[in-house]
Amino acid sequence: MAIEYNLNENGELAIKISGRFDHSVHEPMRKATLEAEQAKTVLLDLSRSTGIDSSALGMILILHERLGNNTEALKVKGTIDKVKEVFKLSGVDRFVTFI
Repeated sequence: MAIEYNLNENGELAIKISGRFDHSVHEPMRKATLEAEQAKTVLLDLSRSTGIDSSALGMILILHERLGNNTEALKVKGTIDKVKEVFKLSGVDRFVTFI
């Protein structure tokens, strides 16, 4: 599992997650989430992620809160069907935009 993140000059924080998105990435994700306070939008790239668990959903909720609960500010890209289904079942799909 690896996380890469970068805040660009347009205020978009890009977070790329590889492997399983779970509690094992809590610390690097916490650091990325702190960057979200300066961001206008966050692009969460899950195209290299193999799955998520409930702790990942919690981390996504924290990102959403850091963005002022703006439903248009958090974008998710590259979700596989089983991950998208977890988003729907948990209700997380209500405050993210899939691209």
